[in-house]
Amino acid sequence: MGKLNLIIVIFATIFLLGVASVFAQEKRVKVVRIEVDGQEVKTKFKVDIISGEKKGKVYNAKIDGSSFIVPAEVVGKNVGVIFRFKNYAATFFFVSPPNFDNDWTVGVDTKPFAEENVASSDPPDTAIIYYVKLGTETKAALKTAVGTPKVTINRLY
Repeated sequence: MGKLNLIIVIFATIFLLGVASVFAQEKRVKVVRIEVDGQEVKTKFKVDIISGEKKGKVYNAKIDGSSFIVPAEVVGKNVGVIFRFKNYAATFFFVSPPNFDNDWTVGVDTKPFAEENVASSDPPDTAIIYYVKLGTETKAALKTAVGTPKVTINRLY
C-alpha cells in the first residue's frame, strides 16, 4: 500500500506541474513589420495594454526582440493597446484575444492615404490612420482614424 500511495503522489505531482505550466505560458505577439506610409521602418517600440475594466489598469508589455508579451493579467480578455514607436502612439480599443494569436504588421498612413486604408466612414478631417494587419492578411484588422481636432474612429474588420 505504501508504494501505491507513493506512485499516486508522484503522478499527481507530475500532472499538477503540467497543468500549471500550461496556465503560466506567455502570450507572445511577433511584430513582423512597422511601416510608415507603406515603407518599412526599423525602430524600437513600446506597447501598453489597458485592461477592459471600468477603471482600466495600464500594463507595460515586456518587449523581447521583435515581440511583445501580453501580461498574464489580461490574457484572454478584450483590452486596449497603445503601440508606440518614433513619434507615434497608435491606439486601438476593443482588441479581442484572437488578435494576439497572429503576427502583427503595425502601420501609420498619412495623407495622401493609401486606398486600402480609407473608409467612407472616416471623418473628413482625418489626418492620420493607424492600423494593424494580422498574420499574412493585406487588409487591416484593427484601424484608428485620427482627425484634427482629434476625432478618433475605431473599427475592427
